[in-house]
Amino acid sequence: MSQSLGEKYFSAIPISRCGEYTGKIKCPCHYEFWRHVEGIFRGVKNKIIIDLGCGPGLKSLTLALAGANVIAIDNSSRRLSEFKKNLAITENLWGELKISVYCRDLRKQLSFLDSDSADYILCYEVIEHLNDARAIVHEMARIIKPGGHILITAPNKKACPVEPKEKIYG
Repeated sequence: MSQSLGEKYFSAIPISRCGEYTGKIKCPCHYEFWRHVEGIFRGVKNKIIIDLGCGPGLKSLTLALAGANVIAIDNSSRRLSEFKKNLAITENLWGELKISVYCRDLRKQLSFLDSDSADYILCYEVIEHLNDARAIVHEMARIIKPGGHILITAPNKKACPVEPKEKIYG
């Protein structure tokens, strides 16, 4: 029986690298997130998925383990360093994955990506960090294939107040 993406997220990614780059541990609420992803991102094998603001790569790795061709993008070299550690450990356990990793500013045009090239775009809790989200939304519209799917999530700041040291990029 094949695992759901949520099960892969918790079991296939090495436990030593489960935490975010800040040391946070994956939350069981991510099962709910993956349930929605599976509802929208059907049959990801050999599909092109762009993970905007990929951080340490846990979602990118999970989607790649499901057979997707993942393009992972973040603006932080520190987070991408963690991503590359996670990728090396995961590939050591599970074999080579189809992932490309880029350090880019999401406030600017992603000119290295072709128009109408992505089957899916994931922007998980990133857009709220941009002081002007129009640029990235415009890029998503340019990059997504006709009939493709975009999933944007953002925390409810009214339900969970902003932490004192939370930053807005730009």
